[in-house]
Amino acid sequence: MSKDDRPFVDRFFESGHKPFIYDGRLVHYSVRVPVGQRKRVSVHAKSAIKRPLQAICIATNNCLLKFGGKKSKSATCWIEYVPIEFEAEIVNAKPDAELIIWHAVESGHRNSIYGIGDMGMLVELVQESKDHILIRCNSGVDTKKDFKSLVFELEVI
Repeated sequence: MSKDDRPFVDRFFESGHKPFIYDGRLVHYSVRVPVGQRKRVSVHAKSAIKRPLQAICIATNNCLLKFGGKKSKSATCWIEYVPIEFEAEIVNAKPDAELIIWHAVESGHRNSIYGIGDMGMLVELVQESKDHILIRCNSGVDTKKDFKSLVFELEVI
């Protein structure tokens, strides 16, 4: 097995979760989006495979998310059907606040796992904006590396 044929999880582990080039594309473990003065995060799941169930995970650094009146440092949004959209307020943001986004799959009843096999994400700017991105995910549970397991847009507004 050549160095580039190793599972993505091994490459992420060795690099401290830094992105790497695969097949000419930059593969991410997670992506960090600065919050700045923006007040909301909007997510639009465009497509997802049925099994394993996919999740969009968002953690905060120096801010909180507010869903339905409740504040939280993180959110896991299970994608049972597409298309689906959801939005959260960003509150208590400090100047260096950021959102950390990653992708997970279900292992049992709503137990999430990530960082397995060839799990990874491709990140594309939408209309050249760092605040509006398209993320293509690879589930990591099979041998495909097509980044079609879950596709979603995320915008910080």
